[in-house]
Amino acid sequence: MHAFDEIIARTDAFALFFDIDGTLVDIAPRPDDVVVSDELCRDLVRARLRYDGALALLSGRSLAWIETRFGDAVAAVGALHGLERRSAGGACQHFPAPPALAAARQAIVTALAANPGILIEDKGLSIAVHYRAAPEAAEAVKVLAEELAHESGGTLAALPGKCVMELRTVGAHKGSALDAFMLEEPFLGRRPVFFGDDRTDEDAFAAARALNGIAVAVGREPEEVGADLYLDDPPAVRAFLADAAAGGRQGGRA
Repeated sequence: MHAFDEIIARTDAFALFFDIDGTLVDIAPRPDDVVVSDELCRDLVRARLRYDGALALLSGRSLAWIETRFGDAVAAVGALHGLERRSAGGACQHFPAPPALAAARQAIVTALAANPGILIEDKGLSIAVHYRAAPEAAEAVKVLAEELAHESGGTLAALPGKCVMELRTVGAHKGSALDAFMLEEPFLGRRPVFFGDDRTDEDAFAAARALNGIAVAVGREPEEVGADLYLDDPPAVRAFLADAAAGGRQGGRA
């Protein structure tokens, strides 16, 4: 049996974890331009029911952003790389913001806001600087983020992604969020399957594999990121999700 078919068939044995941007949804030029379709939300609901609630989103997005786009399609959410977490039962946990974050926020605005190609996204517990429209600024953005992380006394970390540098509060990541979910019902005793596409997902890849789970790289070679399986792109992930929701292949996945 193919690994994906086994994951779909054995709904009592696996728990599903999905990154959002670049995994479940296509990356957009601006963060707020991503499209979360009604069909995607319906498939998430159906898959969550088939897996008895053992389905979660792990994302760098804020919990508020996820709630606005996904509604009640998913109960369990690890947001802001695990700095915000909502359990399957609805209990929420939030890390406090360190004092260094406010000063870093001002320094980023002062240094970069004049560049029209740079988008500064304030997520509350982290600050993302997107340079997709200003690739020439990549090195300056990286250096600034790393300097601010160094000056924070270990309370902030600089995290690179696809055309983005994120300065975030230290204390959690997607891997620690996955670990926390796996200690709770309905995830307890299952094998985690994590789908991700970016460097920010590598902690969750490692966490899933450490728990005898499966790491699925999206658009990146599995050997490059320490993953087990591969899917081409977000449409392929959505095709898998549709299969998982329906209980079998629907014709959209190779």
